[in-house]
Amino acid sequence: VGKWNLKLHIPKSGKERLMWLEIESPIKWLGGVRPVPPLDIKIEVGGKLFDFAPGLQKVVEDTNVKQISDHINELANQRNRLLYASQGGIPKVGTPLDNVLLDYRERIFRLLKVYLLIEQYPQKQLLAQQASDVFIDVILKLNTSNSR
Repeated sequence: VGKWNLKLHIPKSGKERLMWLEIESPIKWLGGVRPVPPLDIKIEVGGKLFDFAPGLQKVVEDTNVKQISDHINELANQRNRLLYASQGGIPKVGTPLDNVLLDYRERIFRLLKVYLLIEQYPQKQLLAQQASDVFIDVILKLNTSNSR
């Protein structure tokens, strides 16, 4: 059938400066939707509210907690080697950092966009809450596995 297309709209001017998502269906005659608030996405299947959390949890379970922990530690070590001197001396960068810095910038901008989509509305947003719950589960599992 095709993929759903997400578009983030950021108003450049005007009275109402709220960011919003447009979700376009792959079937053109269905058009698209604009959830308000943007991450309060509710999908019903068989008359019941679809819960995204089990799918998100499955991704976490398929990814070994040790792999996640090792990856986080490796990123921290890379950062520390870049920022701090060691017994071996002051670090020198042998390769261009452009790609690394661009990657970090893109990650920060993605996180900032999600934060702003959530922060601009006072009410709880279902998809954001479900993703937060799974994230907390991952953190708890990481803390449990690291304390062993």
